[in-house]
Order: sequence, then C-alpha cells, then structure tokens
Amino acid sequence: MTEAGEPVSGPPTGSEPAAPATPEAPATPEAPATPAAPATPEAPAPSFRPRLAAARAQQRAARRPAWRPGQPPLLSPPERAWRAVRAGLGWAWARRVRIVVLLLAPHAVLLAALARAPDTVERLFGATVYPRVAWVHALLDATPLSPGWTVGALLLFLVARRAQRAGRQARRAGAERRAVALAAASAATGLLAVFGALLAHAFPWSWGLNYLRPSVAERLGLDLAPPDPAAWRATADLVITAANGARLPWEPADPASEERAVDRAVRHGLRGNGLNEGVSRRSRVTRYLPANFMAIGGWSGVTLPWTTEAMVDPAIDARSLPCAIAHEKAHQAGFAREADASFVAFLCLSASHDPRLRYSALFESAWLFAPHASVPFAPDVAADYQRQQETDRENEVTAVATVTQQVYDGYLRANQVSAGIGDYDRVALLIHAWLQRDPTWLDAPPYRGSLPNER
Repeated sequence: MTEAGEPVSGPPTGSEPAAPATPEAPATPEAPATPAAPATPEAPAPSFRPRLAAARAQQRAARRPAWRPGQPPLLSPPERAWRAVRAGLGWAWARRVRIVVLLLAPHAVLLAALARAPDTVERLFGATVYPRVAWVHALLDATPLSPGWTVGALLLFLVARRAQRAGRQARRAGAERRAVALAAASAATGLLAVFGALLAHAFPWSWGLNYLRPSVAERLGLDLAPPDPAAWRATADLVITAANGARLPWEPADPASEERAVDRAVRHGLRGNGLNEGVSRRSRVTRYLPANFMAIGGWSGVTLPWTTEAMVDPAIDARSLPCAIAHEKAHQAGFAREADASFVAFLCLSASHDPRLRYSALFESAWLFAPHASVPFAPDVAADYQRQQETDRENEVTAVATVTQQVYDGYLRANQVSAGIGDYDRVALLIHAWLQRDPTWLDAPPYRGSLPNER
C-alpha cells in the first residue's frame, strides 16, 4: 500500500500486462426530443349521397352567374327561389293588372245599385246599349270558327306559355325543382286571375245586365199570382190536348234548314209581341257542339254571355232539338232568365206554320202539366216521351249532372235569380198566365193578330 493507503494496481498474477487506457471523449449534449404528431383519423369510405350532393352543387355553381364588382351580391338558394316566384307573378300582378283586379269591388257595388232599378237598366241598357251589342255579336256568327272556342284555346296557350317561361327563368336563376314548379304555377295562376277579372268586367255589359231587366211577365203584363186549382187543371188539359193533336211522325231533317226555320219563327214571334229590342237585323246562327258535350250533364245547350253564341248538343232527343235552339235564341235576344227563355221558345214555336216546330214546343211543355191534367197522353205521344227519357239516361252521367247543376244553381243565384235552377219550372206558370189571357192561342195556325207569316 502507498502512503495514502490506496492499493497499487498491477497486473494480475499469471496474466499479460494490460494496455494503457484510452481517455474518453467529452460527452456531447443530447438534442431535445421531438413530440410525436397526433394520429390522423382514417377518412371514411366514399358514399353515393355526398358525391351526388357535390355534383349538384357544382351544377348550381356553373349555372350561377359570376359576380363582378358593382353588382349586388349573389343570392342564397331560398332567396333565388323566392325571386323566381316573384318573377313568375311579376307580369300578372303589375301595376295596371292590379288595378283591373281591384276594380272588381266597386264594379260589384255598381251592379248591386243597378239591381234596385230595373226600369233604369231597361231604359239605358235594354233599349239602348244591348241592341248595338247584339248587332256586333251577330257579326261574329259569320266567322267559320267559334269565337268563344278560339278565345278559350288562345287563353290556354298563353297560360301554358307564361308558365313555361316562368319555369325557365327560375331554372336559369338556380332555383330548386320545387321552386321552379311553384314559379310556373304562380305565373299561370296570375294570368288566369287577370283574364278572369277582365271577363268579369265584360260580362254585365256584354249580356249579364239582362238579368236585371224586367222579366217577360212584367213586360207582357202577365199575372203570376198562384193559380186557381180548377183553372190550372183546365190549362193542363188544354196543353196536353194540343200536344196530342200536334203529334206527327218525326223524320230526320237537315239541321241547317231546321235552324233557319227556328230563327224565322223566333224573330217573327218576338216582333209580333213587341219583345224584339235585342233582336239583331242579321239572323243569328246556332252552332252544334260535339255530341254529348252538354247532354252528359243533363243540359241541351249553352249561350256564351260574352259573344252570345248559341250552341246546342245534337245528342239530345230530336223532338226537343228545335225547342232547345229557340231557347238559346231567346237568350241571344236578351232574355236571360231560364223560365223567360223557355216561355219565349214556347210562344214563338207554338204558333208556327211548321208542324215540327209546333209539336216540339208542345212536346217540351206538356209534361210540366201532366201530373195535374185529367186528359191522358195519346199512345204515340207517350211513346215519344219514353224514347226521350231513354235517350237522356243514355247520355247523362249522374256525377257530372250533380256537379254542373250545383255550379249553375250558384251562378243563377249570384245573378239575382233567387230560385236558382228551379227557375226552369216557372215556365209552366207563364204558359198558364198567357193562356188565361188568350185561351185560343193553341188553336191551329195560321198566326193570329199582328204575327206575320213565315216566308
């Protein structure tokens, strides 16, 4: 040991001497550890819906116009949809059109005031305005195509075109499919509202004010008080006896020649009884509808109030056709109420030289009195009624008849006809009052009094 007491290192016994130790290099300071990056979650597998939504978004972006400085900012999809709807309604609800629609209210007030003054309506409209309107309407009969059908087809075309344009504008604005349909429907509805308002304004002055004129009973001075039962039974027997005597075998006739015969009879009958204010100098033409167009609802014809075109359905019973034509011609002459028009048809045809027209008038009137008569129908007349009922059952569809009758009942009540479609039955009371005044009216022709002969 040394003085310090430390042991002296030496080679171990029986071994080679050790090599001298190499001095160690100074330790290099370690770099700070880098924190581990957070684990990235795996992306979900692609699905069909997101890809479809992305494709639609790209399509909408491609249709959207690029924004440039100075322009308003691009609109969101709901805003674009609402703007498309307003664009569809824009023309229909423009300033002038809004005025047309809003004027319906004061127009209705004016008509309500005129309804309280039928004499004023007769003096200003019936004797002054309507004869000139009827002259213009008579000019329309010369057209080969029906003006009413032509205007209706043009209206449908304009509505469809307006809806198509509004839908195209909405698609170009980037609207969704539902918004495009809403824009097209709004445009069509707005245009229909415009045309409806214009037709409503034109209806009274073209024909509708005839509802406010004095009735045919007032103009002829007929007493429509409830009849005495004995007098009513006597009238029923008189009408049925005349129908039995006027019956004839019914052969097919040329529609044009029959229509001209009815026109002559109506014009002469109205002139002879001082009821010809609304009869134009030109003969009016009755157009024939497609078969079963009106008969499916239980109707024989119609008169369009804006053009006073008379149209009848050729599918009705042939014996009823002349009287149906005369009924519509009475509407053309300004007799708006259904009972008044039916009475005018009876008045004119029952005194006609043409036996077919005379029998048609009596045939259409006699069944109203049958429940109260003591005289039965002749077998041939009863057979004619049986065939008429069979024809009506073949043509009529109950559901269509019910709906159309309810609609027309509301239309009549809105035009100051309180009885609605029940006004048709009032013709029996008018015939009774007329026959009470002139019991010889149903005697065999020729014409009596001032009624001229048909030539």
